[in-house]
Amino acid sequence: MNHRILSSNSQAEIVNLFTSVFTDSEGQAEGKIIGNLTSELFKAIDDKNILCFATYEHNS
Repeated sequence: MNHRILSSNSQAEIVNLFTSVFTDSEGQAEGKIIGNLTSELFKAIDDKNILCFATYEHNS
């Protein structure tokens, strides 16, 4: 597994991930809600005081 710090430039990638996962498991409406929530939370990441960490399998 690879661990890395995500920058605010990763917003689209993370929003798409959460949207697709929740759409597949809970339906399109829930996926859209979670995607919007993720987008709003990501706006708080300033790459200095608030950081986002991710763990990837393989070299994704």
